[in-house]
This record gives sequence, structure tokens and C-alpha cells, in this order.
Amino acid sequence: MHASHSLTGHKQSETNMKILVAVKRVIDYNVKVRVKADNSDVDLTNVKMAMNPFCEIAVEEAVRLKESGVASEVVVVSIGCLLYTSPSPRDRG
Repeated sequence: MHASHSLTGHKQSETNMKILVAVKRVIDYNVKVRVKADNSDVDLTNVKMAMNPFCEIAVEEAVRLKESGVASEVVVVSIGCLLYTSPSPRDRG
């Protein structure tokens, strides 16, 4: 198999790798966290959620690796409760 060097300096074979990035949804860092009245949990009612900043860094690096030719595909996954999803391009039309 033929190997070449990518822009990042890593050896790259003819078959590119796929990158899986796990992301976590967290309370936005600008939001003041509230505890429920019974002290049982965090009150998430009308709380702005955001992607964990460290996960954002991981997604950005995965995209850089794809753009430099080291990876052929980037898959981002988040596991948890389905509270809201934006419509996918397939659902629009």
C-alpha cells in the first residue's frame, strides 16, 4: 500500500479514516444555574443549552483533519434525551 504525508505531518494510507466525535450538550456558560425548589436536581426549564466548549474544539479539529485529507468523513454524535432537533435537509423537501 502506498503511504503519503498529509498537511498535518501524519502518514496517510490510500484508505482514509473516518472520525467519530462525541459531543455533549451542557447549560450555556452565560446562564446562572438554578436548583429545583426541592433540591432534587438542576432546574432546566427555559434554560439555554449549548455544546460543551471542549467538544466544539474536537469538532473543529476533526473538520481540519477532513479538509487536509487525513480523514474522509466526520460523524458527530450526541446521546441523550431528545428535547429539540432542527429539521434535517431531507425533511425540508
